[in-house]
Amino acid sequence: MIQTKSQVQVIDNSGGQEAQCIRTLKTKNATIGHTIVVAVQTALTAHKVQKGDVRKAIVVQTKKNVQRPDGGYIKGSQNGIILLNEKGGPIGTRVTGSFSYDIRRRSPSAWEINNRPH
Repeated sequence: MIQTKSQVQVIDNSGGQEAQCIRTLKTKNATIGHTIVVAVQTALTAHKVQKGDVRKAIVVQTKKNVQRPDGGYIKGSQNGIILLNEKGGPIGTRVTGSFSYDIRRRSPSAWEINNRPH
């Protein structure tokens, strides 16, 4: 569960490292597959994303357990996100962490980044 002011890790290669959730869209608490608005807190130099940028992002990992339809649970080691551009596609080209297959149903654009040839 991610809510306003939650600290999240950026797990793609867009340049951001840490971000803070500013707003969750459509729900009070965001889980896997939901879209949130974040402010980038720390970033690498000379990349697409800089410190202070406000971007939309998709939640792909949460520390809180999320129940699957078959009764199993998904739990990540961190709160991880993938940053999105204005068109809704991912900014980065690779994912540095892992995320669940369940994201495919909720957000096809986030799943595309996982299936790109490297």
